[in-house]
Amino acid sequence: MKKITLLGFSLLSVIILNGQISGNKIKTNETKANISLDDNLNQQLIQEAPKTPSGHIRCFSDEMQQLHQLANPQMESADDFEKWMEEKLKTYAQDNANNKASRIIPVVVHVLYGNTTQNISMAQIQSQITAMNKDFSATNTDISNVPSTFQSAIANCDIEFCLAQIDPNNQPTNGVNRVNVGTTSLTTNQIDGTWKPQTVWDPTKYFNIWVANIQGGILGYAQFPSSSGLTGMPTNGGSANTDGVVILYNAFGTTGAVSAPYNKGRTATHETGHWLGLRHIWGDASCGNDFCNDTPPQQTSNGNCRNHPYNLGVCNGNTTGEMFMNYMDYTPDACMFMFTANQKARMDIVLQNSPRRGSLLTSNVCGAAPLTANFTASSTTITAGQTVTFTNTSGGPNPITSNSWNFDVTSQGGVTPSTSTAATPPTITYNNAGTYTVSLLVGDGTSTDSEVKNGYITVLAAGSQVCDSTAATWDLGQHGATTGAGTWAPDCNGTAPSGYILGQNCYGDNGWADKIPYAGSGTFLTDVIYYFSTSGTGNVNLKVWGVNAGAPGNVLAQQSVQISQLGTGGTPTLWTLPTAASLNGNFFVGHDHTSLVNGDTVALMSAVTSTNTVWAKETGGWVDLATYNLVQSAAVIPVICNSTTTGEKEILGQIDKILVFPNPSNGTLNIALTEKKETTIEIYNLVGKLIYTSGNPLNTQLFTIDIENQPNGIYFVNIKNDKNIITKKVLIAK
Repeated sequence: MKKITLLGFSLLSVIILNGQISGNKIKTNETKANISLDDNLNQQLIQEAPKTPSGHIRCFSDEMQQLHQLANPQMESADDFEKWMEEKLKTYAQDNANNKASRIIPVVVHVLYGNTTQNISMAQIQSQITAMNKDFSATNTDISNVPSTFQSAIANCDIEFCLAQIDPNNQPTNGVNRVNVGTTSLTTNQIDGTWKPQTVWDPTKYFNIWVANIQGGILGYAQFPSSSGLTGMPTNGGSANTDGVVILYNAFGTTGAVSAPYNKGRTATHETGHWLGLRHIWGDASCGNDFCNDTPPQQTSNGNCRNHPYNLGVCNGNTTGEMFMNYMDYTPDACMFMFTANQKARMDIVLQNSPRRGSLLTSNVCGAAPLTANFTASSTTITAGQTVTFTNTSGGPNPITSNSWNFDVTSQGGVTPSTSTAATPPTITYNNAGTYTVSLLVGDGTSTDSEVKNGYITVLAAGSQVCDSTAATWDLGQHGATTGAGTWAPDCNGTAPSGYILGQNCYGDNGWADKIPYAGSGTFLTDVIYYFSTSGTGNVNLKVWGVNAGAPGNVLAQQSVQISQLGTGGTPTLWTLPTAASLNGNFFVGHDHTSLVNGDTVALMSAVTSTNTVWAKETGGWVDLATYNLVQSAAVIPVICNSTTTGEKEILGQIDKILVFPNPSNGTLNIALTEKKETTIEIYNLVGKLIYTSGNPLNTQLFTIDIENQPNGIYFVNIKNDKNIITKKVLIAK
């Protein structure tokens, strides 16, 4: 009897941003390179950082600046920033009258979560915004606890924070971007190196706050502002795609998952102070300098609540005791109450002069989203006489009062009805073959907006077969975590095998095929995505068979491929058939060989399923593995199409992740989507330049893109459909 051992593997890791914003997935168009930070130094800094009595690291901002400085030596030093600040302060008093008006800063909160507890509530998020608004306006209820000695130094910073109401796609949002990161904790290097660049919204329009379960006991950290935006001048704040603050999820806000002693929102107030140019009150040195004359010299950080006056006279010039109640100390939340006038002056200067800070004051994303017309169709490819249901997805700040649909803009004819004024139009029948443009004009009584989708509906001749999804045996979502390469047991009749299933083994097998149940007809198989485990230098034949007495029969398509050209492990292989194979019922997909070099490995990955679909080609012919009491499903994903008419491709079965492969690539990229819908592909290089676009949205589930003319390096693939943008990073290495 045959045995199969499943060798587990992990599919190629891809980042899927599941960031829901008011029910929509979202990703900023601005894509930058990930940041490479020193993990060993990071761990060393965590070990060396001072700990609070609760064992937390109150603030990790200076350490993160050190890591970014090491990764980017061109960054401006803190000393250079302070020299710039000193010069600006000289003229600050003359301009002070301009700093009295309240400034509004739009906020987006990125919730990086791995479980439901970390996916904090909207109420918890809003409580943090409320706490910050009180702290920065000196209207917090505990401001009265400031000792009389320091009452005259209290500052209303004239800063207000609001959750953004307009997202980067100009659509309504609640200002929250929820991202399932697939793990219950993240290192600071993972956050800054991967998740910040992949989720950041334009930092010239949004103050980005990331909330996560930060490893190492860290409560929060911030990116300091830049002192100059002049071309060629270094910037203290580092990369735009990491700009913002990061807060531990249970130290964010005043309700929900928060826990004492960090349950009054002061961690975010502290880190936002850094983000606006403030230093720690003790100057990060014994009796150091925080460059604010109205904060007395302080020996070091205070991790506990103190009684005033505390450490009176310990530092030269301290005649009042330490201002341990200042937001820029390390005391627990319940003992922090105030900013000072000099601290406000520093924040004013940053808001007036620093890149990615001052522009926030003119950002309009806290207002209501403008009126926007949009719609979707139940199907965009049909046959003559069939119907389409259109869904109105328009929105705006005011109720929409008028809708004007045109389902045949170019007057092709045969459309019933061809127009409508209903918000939800009736079902539309397309009687004639052709390509139809559809438009929608909406109004709210004060303004209008229109959406025109050119060539949106494709109508095939009556009787044509449209590519429809049909359940297949391979479900990547079901098997992805446990998929393995089938191998023969090493005690193969007492003789150790020298290869895998399609290598030299004692059973004489030289082929594998997976049965694909398909009830359609008149369609074509255009591509197959395989998952192999391979090694060696020989050739293998990729094949499609018809069915003969239930087994693989006549060959419908084949192509010889070098083993070295196949993806291995978690990297898919795309085989585009030389000639599309006409399908009329069930078929088989797999591979075989005439001869392999001893030791060559070409194992088609598989997983245990409820019903066996795999057949092995033995010396005597094809054998259903169910004969050996095995139940397997091979890792093959067929792609079908009505290739003679539309060219639109559709995957049989289900995949739960967008695939971009191979990665690294020689310049040819394949993109397989989780569903067939109108999609646009854009590719940007490392400096953000658009180097490829697919143009108008295409209604297909599989793209193959050639960027072989581009140099080696990192590129970012933006996959856009509906209101969603998903970004993948790929490496071109030729």
